[in-house]
Amino acid sequence: MPKTLVRLVVLAAATALGVEPAAAGEGRAAPAAAVAEHVESIARERSRALVARDIATLERILAPQFVYTNASGVLTDKQAYLARVGTPRVQWISQELSDVQVRVVGDTAVLTAAVHDRATFDGEPLDARFRSTFVYVRSASGWICVAGHTSPVR
Repeated sequence: MPKTLVRLVVLAAATALGVEPAAAGEGRAAPAAAVAEHVESIARERSRALVARDIATLERILAPQFVYTNASGVLTDKQAYLARVGTPRVQWISQELSDVQVRVVGDTAVLTAAVHDRATFDGEPLDARFRSTFVYVRSASGWICVAGHTSPVR
């Protein structure tokens, strides 16, 4: 896909989600490799926050318009996502990310990763592997996650 088309798709997605990109030239000095490293660190911080049930950290990382599609195909908004993380019915034991790749296009970064989740849901143990994609945008307050999608690995 031509780079111009990718930028148009990313801009359209950000606009549809109501996320305002950073002002022209703002924060653009960082090379793509530095941005990719920073976005990966945010993704790992999100994983740690799930395990710790650290809702404040997740509030900061996730955009107000955040939308997530889980491995069962259920679509949730930010409030529902945070409510699920905060319930005692869900307890993350660990979430390990591997094969992390981040592609930076302007004020958008797309992170893909292999995910190994260990958790309990309603008392039932989960030990499963997934592939996930998360979209981050550079906002006035920094990099925030606007969307995520997880698929089971069969």
